[in-house]
Amino acid sequence: TEPYTYNFSMSRAIDENILCQYEYYPVKAYLDDDEMDNYVVISKKLMKLFDQRSNSFTNQSYAEKLLLDRSRIIHKARNKLTCFKSIVENLKELRGSIKHTFVYTPEGEAEEGGSILNSYISAVESMYPNVNVHHYTYQSENRHEVMKNFELGLIDMLFSMKCLDEGVDIPRAENAIFCSSTGNPRQFIQR
Repeated sequence: TEPYTYNFSMSRAIDENILCQYEYYPVKAYLDDDEMDNYVVISKKLMKLFDQRSNSFTNQSYAEKLLLDRSRIIHKARNKLTCFKSIVENLKELRGSIKHTFVYTPEGEAEEGGSILNSYISAVESMYPNVNVHHYTYQSENRHEVMKNFELGLIDMLFSMKCLDEGVDIPRAENAIFCSSTGNPRQFIQR
């Protein structure tokens, strides 16, 4: 939090080759009607709990639950997968390959069951059956081997969630697709 005792900006880190140069292309994934309706309902409940005089919620624990529910709607937005597929298609068309692509997916369970991470992996496998994909999570037993195979090009696309928040270095990634955003500045920088 401010005031900072020391400030080292991302642009300075790039200028001094601590971070690599990158191009950033945000793609918006909109909530569908059902998701937007739920988002609005929760937002109205939060507005009723907010006390402007004290600048806080009257029922903090209930407000935190509602904030988490609202955040999950954005986190699991159905259109993210559609946007992701479009990004992968465009990347393949532009580069001729999707090799050395890192994908950062939302965590949690998909509506149809199974993990969100697996639904993203399945999407690529159905689009491009010859592309070698793999997951990289804190539960992966052979993390070093997986990373080495990604660097060597034996794994074309590497899918992960949450582990970048700890600052994992993926030097061979030429492309990164982030399907999970964060409002936390430290997490954003780490990713």
